[in-house]
Amino acid sequence: MIAFHHLRILILSLMVCSFVADLSTVHAQALRSRLPLKDAKPKKKTPDSPWSASLVYSVNSDYADTRTPRGYNNYLEASGKYKFDDKWSVDLEAALQASTVEGQVNKGQEEGYPESVNPSTTVSLSRQAFLVGKSTYALGTSLTPLWDEPSRREGYEAQYGVSAKVSVPIVTDIYSMTHSLSYSEFKSSYKYSTKNSINQANQSTYSFGNSLRIGNLFNLGYSFGLRLTQFLDATSTYSYKNSASISRQFGSLGLALSYENGGFTDKGDVSLWYVDQYRRMLRLSVSYVF
Repeated sequence: MIAFHHLRILILSLMVCSFVADLSTVHAQALRSRLPLKDAKPKKKTPDSPWSASLVYSVNSDYADTRTPRGYNNYLEASGKYKFDDKWSVDLEAALQASTVEGQVNKGQEEGYPESVNPSTTVSLSRQAFLVGKSTYALGTSLTPLWDEPSRREGYEAQYGVSAKVSVPIVTDIYSMTHSLSYSEFKSSYKYSTKNSINQANQSTYSFGNSLRIGNLFNLGYSFGLRLTQFLDATSTYSYKNSASISRQFGSLGLALSYENGGFTDKGDVSLWYVDQYRRMLRLSVSYVF
């Protein structure tokens, strides 16, 4: 009887061990069913589209002009970009510009809208890459056919040029500066304009820009530009522009307000910040990126 009792205890013990083992197996299978298989292939990341587009509307007025009613310059631009890879891209821009007074397009009595609403297009090719660390450079070339009526009337047919730009992040995502150089030439059929002045031959422009990000709220900007213009009679003159701006981005929508002094006029005074008595432009811009 004792031996039979010991045998029964042994059988019960084996049954309990078997039951516990079955529970462990079921639990392990349940865990494996919730985990990805080791040989499962990772999902492929959807590649970014090489195409992008944007739409910009800006309006500005010269507050050095005290005439009333006040005139406004309106500018609407649509642009598209195609990226061949992470360095090369091509851009196409199409724009309309018109001056308005009291909400009406400003034109003379003998002028029609083709003389007052001026279209423009620009095609450009650029290359952008890292220079040192997080600093980047960009090289570009562009062509702008001049088919608006004012340009044609003065004899200008096209503008083409090259540019170089270096961007240096001083404090990552907070403060950066840029240095830009550009050179462009004009193709013209007349030496003299309708005002009997010499037409331009080429322009060389240097620009120094700064951008400061204030948290996630605003971007503050300041830039200074100096331009050397040469004319068809081999004479030359220089002009300048400086500007301060504040901008805010709301996802794809951007707003910017800027104040410009000089505007590349040819009055001959140059300084990093000079209150120009001839041209003071206040500009409001709205942009949307698709």
